[in-house]
Amino acid sequence: MKKQDKLNLNPTNQVPRAIQEVADTMRRYGQIGFWLQIFIGVLASLATVVAVLSRVFNAEAAPGAALALFLSICGLVTLIVAIYFCFRYIGVARLLLNSNPAERPTKQDTLKEVRLGVFVNLFGLFLSIVGAQAITGATLTKTFTIPQGVGTFTIEQASRLVQPVDLLVIQATVTIISAHFAGLIISTWLLSRLSR
Repeated sequence: MKKQDKLNLNPTNQVPRAIQEVADTMRRYGQIGFWLQIFIGVLASLATVVAVLSRVFNAEAAPGAALALFLSICGLVTLIVAIYFCFRYIGVARLLLNSNPAERPTKQDTLKEVRLGVFVNLFGLFLSIVGAQAITGATLTKTFTIPQGVGTFTIEQASRLVQPVDLLVIQATVTIISAHFAGLIISTWLLSRLSR
């Protein structure tokens, strides 16, 4: 017998089946969003830490790398808040299963929680995209200043080459974008399911 059927056979359980299904959906997708964003967030954090360390020890990074790195870190902080919201979805699911209707969150409260999760992911996505545009533009500008067809470079010209730190910042920013995108998809899907 399934867990849901056991819940419905319990005479003391007065949680309607529709609320049980909503709670199960929020719990399941909250867990998926939580672990998926944690996994991608760890990868993004590693890339960001290496980029920060490379930037500290390499002054020849693209001029926009500092701004992009700052925006990437802001996107990473926003990702932590988004992960917290996915964790809250699991908590709201537990509260929905409360047999006392007065202690259950209302539909409006539940929708508000998910809307905040969507907003946090959108804001983090915005910060990360602006950071990605900054470093990509700076790196592209750097490549345009390299003389074409020259096989050897002077020390001055070599400093204008694209540095690994530039690519690390791009990688970190794109990974953060991916994490926010995953959270946005899950939160938006939950919002559409709960709005019915």
